[in-house]
Amino acid sequence: MLGNVKIDKFNFGFRSADIEKIEAVRTVVKHYYDKVYYSGDGKNYNHLYLSITPTKQLREPDYNSGNNHNLQMVPLNEFLKFLKELNEVAGCKIDVYEMHLAKDITTEDSVINYLDTILNHEYTNGYKAFPNEADSSNTVYVGKSTGKLDSKRNPKLLIKFYDKVTEMINHNNANRVPIIKEPLNNENIPTDKVNGKDVILLYKMNLLRAEIELRKDNLPYTTIQQMIKAIESDNFQDTLEKTYSTIMLNTVFAQPKEVSCKNLKELAITLSRNSKIDYELLFYNHGMDREYRYYRGAKEIKNRKDDFIFDELKSKLL
Repeated sequence: MLGNVKIDKFNFGFRSADIEKIEAVRTVVKHYYDKVYYSGDGKNYNHLYLSITPTKQLREPDYNSGNNHNLQMVPLNEFLKFLKELNEVAGCKIDVYEMHLAKDITTEDSVINYLDTILNHEYTNGYKAFPNEADSSNTVYVGKSTGKLDSKRNPKLLIKFYDKVTEMINHNNANRVPIIKEPLNNENIPTDKVNGKDVILLYKMNLLRAEIELRKDNLPYTTIQQMIKAIESDNFQDTLEKTYSTIMLNTVFAQPKEVSCKNLKELAITLSRNSKIDYELLFYNHGMDREYRYYRGAKEIKNRKDDFIFDELKSKLL
Protein backbone atom coordinates (compact mmCIF):
# COMPACT_ATOMS: atom_id res chain seq x y z
CA MET A 1 0.00 0.00 0.00
CA LEU A 2 2.80 2.44 0.89
CA GLY A 3 5.79 3.34 -1.23
CA ASN A 4 4.81 1.35 -4.35
CA VAL A 5 3.51 2.92 -7.55
CA LYS A 6 -0.09 2.06 -8.36
CA ILE A 7 -2.36 2.90 -11.30
CA ASP A 8 -5.15 5.05 -9.93
CA LYS A 9 -6.83 6.04 -13.19
CA PHE A 10 -6.74 4.41 -16.57
CA ASN A 11 -8.41 5.67 -19.78
CA PHE A 12 -8.48 3.55 -22.92
CA GLY A 13 -10.57 2.89 -26.02
CA PHE A 14 -10.84 1.50 -29.53
CA ARG A 15 -12.65 2.09 -32.81
CA SER A 16 -15.23 -0.33 -34.10
CA ALA A 17 -18.55 -0.22 -35.96
CA ASP A 18 -19.50 -3.60 -34.46
CA ILE A 19 -22.25 -2.89 -31.91
CA GLU A 20 -22.08 -6.42 -30.48
CA LYS A 21 -18.36 -6.05 -29.88
CA ILE A 22 -18.92 -2.70 -28.17
CA GLU A 23 -21.49 -4.25 -25.85
CA ALA A 24 -19.24 -7.26 -25.15
CA VAL A 25 -16.44 -4.95 -24.02
CA ARG A 26 -18.82 -3.01 -21.79
CA THR A 27 -20.01 -6.28 -20.22
CA VAL A 28 -16.46 -7.36 -19.39
CA VAL A 29 -15.56 -4.00 -17.85
CA LYS A 30 -18.75 -3.87 -15.76
CA HIS A 31 -18.01 -7.36 -14.42
CA TYR A 32 -14.71 -6.13 -12.91
CA TYR A 33 -15.62 -2.54 -12.03
CA ASP A 34 -18.71 -1.16 -10.33
CA LYS A 35 -17.99 2.36 -11.62
CA VAL A 36 -17.15 2.85 -15.29
CA TYR A 37 -17.18 6.09 -17.28
CA TYR A 38 -17.43 5.87 -21.04
CA SER A 39 -18.42 7.83 -24.13
CA GLY A 40 -19.20 6.89 -27.71
CA ASP A 41 -21.69 4.18 -28.66
CA GLY A 42 -20.30 2.68 -31.84
CA LYS A 43 -23.44 3.59 -33.82
CA ASN A 44 -22.71 7.31 -33.95
CA TYR A 45 -19.01 7.62 -33.17
CA ASN A 46 -17.48 4.19 -33.96
CA HIS A 47 -15.28 4.85 -30.94
CA LEU A 48 -15.65 3.57 -27.40
CA TYR A 49 -13.75 5.50 -24.70
CA LEU A 50 -13.63 4.08 -21.15
CA SER A 51 -12.24 5.31 -17.83
CA ILE A 52 -11.64 2.98 -14.86
CA THR A 53 -9.75 2.91 -11.55
CA PRO A 54 -7.58 -0.25 -11.34
CA THR A 55 -7.13 0.16 -7.58
CA LYS A 56 -10.90 -0.33 -7.33
CA GLN A 57 -11.11 -3.51 -9.39
CA LEU A 58 -13.53 -5.79 -7.53
CA ARG A 59 -11.74 -8.53 -5.61
CA GLU A 60 -14.53 -10.87 -4.54
CA PRO A 61 -18.30 -11.28 -5.13
CA ASP A 62 -19.33 -10.33 -1.58
CA TYR A 63 -17.05 -7.30 -1.35
CA ASN A 64 -18.89 -4.14 -0.28
CA SER A 65 -18.32 -2.21 -3.51
CA GLY A 66 -20.23 0.76 -2.13
CA ASN A 67 -17.27 1.48 0.13
CA ASN A 68 -14.57 0.54 -2.37
CA HIS A 69 -11.31 2.49 -2.01
CA ASN A 70 -8.17 3.17 -4.07
CA LEU A 71 -5.43 2.68 -1.48
CA GLN A 72 -4.33 -0.75 -2.71
CA MET A 73 -3.46 -1.75 -6.27
CA VAL A 74 -5.23 -4.84 -7.52
CA PRO A 75 -2.79 -7.84 -7.65
CA LEU A 76 -1.23 -7.97 -11.10
CA ASN A 77 -2.45 -11.51 -11.78
CA GLU A 78 -6.05 -10.30 -11.31
CA PHE A 79 -5.40 -7.17 -13.38
CA LEU A 80 -3.90 -9.36 -16.12
CA LYS A 81 -7.01 -11.56 -16.13
CA PHE A 82 -9.16 -8.49 -16.77
CA LEU A 83 -6.88 -7.13 -19.52
CA LYS A 84 -6.72 -10.47 -21.35
CA GLU A 85 -10.48 -10.92 -21.25
CA LEU A 86 -10.90 -7.35 -22.50
CA ASN A 87 -8.42 -7.97 -25.31
CA GLU A 88 -10.14 -11.20 -26.32
CA VAL A 89 -13.62 -9.74 -26.73
CA ALA A 90 -12.36 -6.54 -28.43
CA GLY A 91 -10.35 -8.47 -31.00
CA CYS A 92 -8.37 -5.38 -32.03
CA LYS A 93 -5.80 -2.91 -30.77
CA ILE A 94 -6.94 -1.05 -27.67
CA ASP A 95 -5.26 2.33 -27.23
CA VAL A 96 -4.24 3.82 -23.87
CA TYR A 97 -5.04 7.55 -23.62
CA GLU A 98 -4.35 8.44 -20.01
CA MET A 99 -2.76 6.86 -16.93
CA HIS A 100 -2.36 8.19 -13.40
CA LEU A 101 0.56 6.78 -11.40
CA ALA A 102 0.19 7.32 -7.65
CA LYS A 103 2.32 6.70 -4.59
CA ASP A 104 1.18 7.07 -0.98
CA ILE A 105 3.57 7.91 1.86
CA THR A 106 3.14 8.60 5.57
CA THR A 107 4.57 11.88 6.85
CA GLU A 108 6.20 12.73 10.16
CA ASP A 109 4.12 15.87 10.57
CA SER A 110 0.75 17.13 9.37
CA VAL A 111 0.30 16.75 5.61
CA ILE A 112 -0.65 20.42 5.25
CA ASN A 113 2.92 21.41 6.20
CA TYR A 114 4.27 19.30 3.34
CA LEU A 115 1.79 20.80 0.90
CA ASP A 116 2.87 24.30 1.99
CA THR A 117 6.50 23.35 1.38
CA ILE A 118 5.70 22.04 -2.11
CA LEU A 119 3.63 25.13 -2.92
CA ASN A 120 6.31 27.62 -1.84
CA HIS A 121 9.25 25.77 -3.35
CA GLU A 122 11.29 27.13 -6.28
CA TYR A 123 11.42 24.69 -9.21
CA THR A 124 13.63 24.42 -12.29
CA ASN A 125 13.02 23.51 -15.95
CA GLY A 126 10.02 25.84 -16.17
CA TYR A 127 7.88 24.03 -13.57
CA LYS A 128 5.71 25.86 -11.05
CA ALA A 129 3.44 24.95 -8.15
CA PHE A 130 -0.20 26.04 -7.96
CA PRO A 131 -2.79 25.55 -5.20
CA ASN A 132 -5.96 23.57 -5.64
CA GLU A 133 -8.20 23.02 -8.61
CA ALA A 134 -11.73 24.20 -9.23
CA ASP A 135 -13.28 21.10 -7.65
CA SER A 136 -10.67 20.01 -5.08
CA SER A 137 -9.07 21.06 -1.81
CA ASN A 138 -5.91 20.30 0.15
CA THR A 139 -4.13 19.88 -3.18
CA VAL A 140 -1.01 21.36 -4.80
CA TYR A 141 -0.25 20.97 -8.51
CA VAL A 142 3.16 21.09 -10.16
CA GLY A 143 3.47 21.52 -13.91
CA LYS A 144 4.25 23.84 -16.79
CA SER A 145 1.54 26.41 -17.32
CA THR A 146 1.10 30.10 -18.04
CA GLY A 147 -2.23 30.02 -16.24
CA LYS A 148 -4.00 27.86 -13.69
CA LEU A 149 -3.24 24.15 -13.77
CA ASP A 150 -6.29 21.95 -14.10
CA SER A 151 -6.74 18.24 -14.87
CA LYS A 152 -9.74 19.09 -17.02
CA ARG A 153 -7.42 20.80 -19.51
CA ASN A 154 -5.72 17.43 -20.13
CA PRO A 155 -2.07 18.55 -20.02
CA LYS A 156 0.49 15.99 -21.20
CA LEU A 157 2.03 15.93 -17.73
CA LEU A 158 0.66 17.09 -14.40
CA ILE A 159 1.79 16.21 -10.88
CA LYS A 160 -0.45 16.67 -7.87
CA PHE A 161 0.09 16.27 -4.14
CA TYR A 162 -2.80 16.01 -1.72
CA ASP A 163 -3.95 14.93 1.73
CA LYS A 164 -5.28 11.44 1.00
CA VAL A 165 -7.03 11.03 4.36
CA THR A 166 -8.98 14.29 4.00
CA GLU A 167 -9.87 13.50 0.39
CA MET A 168 -11.21 10.03 1.23
CA ILE A 169 -13.16 11.00 4.36
CA ASN A 170 -14.71 14.02 2.63
CA HIS A 171 -15.84 11.69 -0.15
CA ASN A 172 -17.33 9.09 2.21
CA ASN A 173 -17.16 9.17 6.01
CA ALA A 174 -17.08 5.35 5.99
CA ASN A 175 -13.55 5.67 4.60
CA ARG A 176 -12.36 6.47 8.12
CA VAL A 177 -11.93 2.69 8.43
CA PRO A 178 -11.57 1.22 4.89
CA ILE A 179 -11.45 -2.58 4.57
CA ILE A 180 -8.06 -4.19 3.97
CA LYS A 181 -8.21 -5.91 0.57
CA GLU A 182 -4.82 -7.68 0.57
CA PRO A 183 -2.27 -8.28 3.39
CA LEU A 184 -0.26 -5.15 4.24
CA ASN A 185 3.15 -6.87 4.33
CA ASN A 186 4.18 -5.68 7.81
CA GLU A 187 3.67 -2.03 6.87
CA ASN A 188 3.50 0.37 9.81
CA ILE A 189 -0.19 1.13 9.34
CA PRO A 190 -2.74 1.35 12.20
CA THR A 191 -5.33 -1.43 11.82
CA ASP A 192 -8.21 -2.98 13.77
CA LYS A 193 -11.26 -5.23 13.33
CA VAL A 194 -14.70 -3.76 12.68
CA ASN A 195 -17.71 -6.06 12.25
CA GLY A 196 -15.34 -9.00 11.92
CA LYS A 197 -13.29 -7.46 9.08
CA ASP A 198 -9.74 -6.13 9.11
CA VAL A 199 -9.72 -2.38 8.50
CA ILE A 200 -7.24 0.48 8.22
CA LEU A 201 -7.60 3.21 10.83
CA LEU A 202 -7.19 5.89 8.20
CA TYR A 203 -8.19 8.73 10.53
CA LYS A 204 -5.06 8.03 12.61
CA MET A 205 -2.68 8.52 9.67
CA ASN A 206 -0.81 11.38 8.02
CA LEU A 207 -1.07 10.17 4.44
CA LEU A 208 0.17 12.14 1.43
CA ARG A 209 -0.46 11.05 -2.14
CA ALA A 210 1.81 12.12 -5.00
CA GLU A 211 0.06 11.42 -8.29
CA ILE A 212 1.38 11.89 -11.82
CA GLU A 213 -1.12 12.32 -14.65
CA LEU A 214 0.34 10.97 -17.89
CA ARG A 215 -0.96 11.51 -21.42
CA LYS A 216 0.34 11.15 -24.98
CA ASP A 217 4.10 10.53 -25.28
CA ASN A 218 4.61 10.47 -21.49
CA LEU A 219 2.69 7.18 -21.19
CA PRO A 220 4.72 4.08 -20.21
CA TYR A 221 2.39 1.96 -22.38
CA THR A 222 0.27 3.02 -25.34
CA THR A 223 -1.83 -0.15 -25.87
CA ILE A 224 -3.51 -2.80 -23.72
CA GLN A 225 -1.55 -5.42 -25.64
CA GLN A 226 1.76 -3.89 -24.48
CA MET A 227 0.56 -4.01 -20.88
CA ILE A 228 -0.41 -7.67 -21.15
CA LYS A 229 2.99 -8.58 -22.56
CA ALA A 230 4.79 -6.59 -19.83
CA ILE A 231 2.87 -8.28 -16.99
CA GLU A 232 3.47 -11.72 -18.50
CA SER A 233 7.19 -10.85 -18.83
CA ASP A 234 7.29 -9.76 -15.18
CA ASN A 235 8.60 -6.24 -15.90
CA PHE A 236 5.34 -4.29 -15.72
CA GLN A 237 5.80 -2.96 -12.17
CA ASP A 238 9.47 -2.11 -12.76
CA THR A 239 8.48 0.03 -15.74
CA LEU A 240 5.86 1.88 -13.69
CA GLU A 241 8.37 2.53 -10.89
CA LYS A 242 11.04 3.72 -13.33
CA THR A 243 8.61 6.01 -15.17
CA TYR A 244 7.43 7.54 -11.91
CA SER A 245 10.93 8.10 -10.48
CA THR A 246 12.34 9.50 -13.72
CA ILE A 247 9.56 12.08 -14.04
CA MET A 248 9.89 13.11 -10.39
CA LEU A 249 13.67 13.51 -10.74
CA ASN A 250 13.26 15.67 -13.85
CA THR A 251 10.51 17.87 -12.42
CA VAL A 252 9.80 18.20 -8.70
CA PHE A 253 13.24 17.08 -7.56
CA ALA A 254 15.33 18.43 -10.45
CA GLN A 255 18.47 20.22 -9.27
CA PRO A 256 19.61 23.51 -10.85
CA LYS A 257 23.13 23.68 -12.19
CA GLU A 258 25.89 24.96 -9.96
CA VAL A 259 27.15 28.45 -10.79
CA SER A 260 30.81 28.60 -11.80
CA CYS A 261 33.00 31.66 -11.03
CA LYS A 262 34.15 32.59 -14.51
CA ASN A 263 33.85 36.34 -14.13
CA LEU A 264 33.32 39.06 -11.54
CA LYS A 265 29.52 38.95 -11.81
CA GLU A 266 29.34 35.21 -11.21
CA LEU A 267 31.80 35.56 -8.34
CA ALA A 268 29.49 38.09 -6.69
CA ILE A 269 26.56 35.73 -7.18
CA THR A 270 28.45 32.84 -5.61
CA LEU A 271 29.54 34.89 -2.60
CA SER A 272 26.03 36.25 -1.99
CA ARG A 273 24.12 33.01 -2.32
CA ASN A 274 24.80 32.09 1.31
CA SER A 275 23.12 35.28 2.45
CA LYS A 276 19.51 35.36 3.67
CA ILE A 277 18.97 38.55 1.66
CA ASP A 278 17.35 38.13 -1.77
CA TYR A 279 19.23 40.96 -3.59
CA GLU A 280 16.60 41.01 -6.37
CA LEU A 281 16.36 44.83 -6.50
CA LEU A 282 20.15 45.20 -6.47
CA PHE A 283 20.57 42.91 -9.48
CA TYR A 284 17.74 44.52 -11.46
CA ASN A 285 18.92 48.10 -10.76
CA HIS A 286 22.26 47.21 -12.33
CA GLY A 287 20.74 45.58 -15.42
CA MET A 288 21.64 42.08 -14.26
CA ASP A 289 18.29 40.32 -14.82
CA ARG A 290 19.95 37.28 -16.37
CA GLU A 291 22.52 37.06 -13.58
CA TYR A 292 19.75 37.24 -10.99
CA ARG A 293 18.19 34.10 -12.43
CA TYR A 294 21.51 32.32 -12.02
CA TYR A 295 21.73 33.66 -8.48
CA ARG A 296 18.28 32.35 -7.56
CA GLY A 297 19.19 28.96 -8.98
CA ALA A 298 22.39 28.82 -6.98
CA LYS A 299 20.63 29.96 -3.83
CA GLU A 300 17.94 27.32 -4.38
CA ILE A 301 20.57 24.57 -4.19
CA LYS A 302 21.43 25.67 -0.69
CA ASN A 303 17.79 26.08 0.31
CA ARG A 304 16.95 22.56 -0.81
CA LYS A 305 19.82 21.07 1.15
CA ASP A 306 18.52 22.80 4.27
CA ASP A 307 14.88 21.88 3.71
CA PHE A 308 14.24 18.81 5.86
CA ILE A 309 10.63 18.42 4.78
CA PHE A 310 11.62 18.45 1.12
CA ASP A 311 14.39 15.93 1.85
CA GLU A 312 11.86 13.64 3.55
CA LEU A 313 9.57 13.86 0.54
CA LYS A 314 12.41 13.02 -1.83
CA SER A 315 13.61 10.04 0.20
CA LYS A 316 10.12 8.53 0.41
CA LEU A 317 8.88 9.27 -3.10
CA LEU A 318 11.95 8.13 -5.05
